[in-house]
Amino acid sequence: MHVGNVLVVGLGAAAFAAAGVVAWQGRRLPAVAPRTLPTTAGASALDAMRTLSAVTGAGLVAGFLVPGLGGRLFMRVLAATSGSDAQGRLTEANEVVGDITFDGSLGFVLFVGLIIPFAAALGYLALRHYLPGRAAAAGTGFGVILLAVFGVDDPLSPDNVDFAILSPLWLAV
Repeated sequence: MHVGNVLVVGLGAAAFAAAGVVAWQGRRLPAVAPRTLPTTAGASALDAMRTLSAVTGAGLVAGFLVPGLGGRLFMRVLAATSGSDAQGRLTEANEVVGDITFDGSLGFVLFVGLIIPFAAALGYLALRHYLPGRAAAAGTGFGVILLAVFGVDDPLSPDNVDFAILSPLWLAV
């Protein structure tokens, strides 16, 4: 087994476990914490900057751990479970099944693990007052909204060649 494969599996599993522990511990926290509103323009601007920093920071950390490193882990598991006839074939994204490269991992973690979660954190900030009160329900609801808006159209299309190449199918979905 290549060092890159071991590294991807180890980092992905550790990141996914860490994200799970943090999510479980914070599941009962309120989605919007009660607080007193600032009274001056300067205090209001500082409060807005703190809120923006906290939400985008949390989005970046969660994005790096779950879709970034965790997604790379699932790609590795899919490559390993898909059998020898899938190895070397091109996916819908024009990537080679079973070929773990540093550039591919870096690009995936940066784009899927940082840029998209940063944008999603800004969306959460805009919608958080309309989501359920507890963090677990709010996060689940927001995830469903993101999946409905962005995830159903292309990646889950029945014409996606990945569903013919990769197995088990339930894991590819």
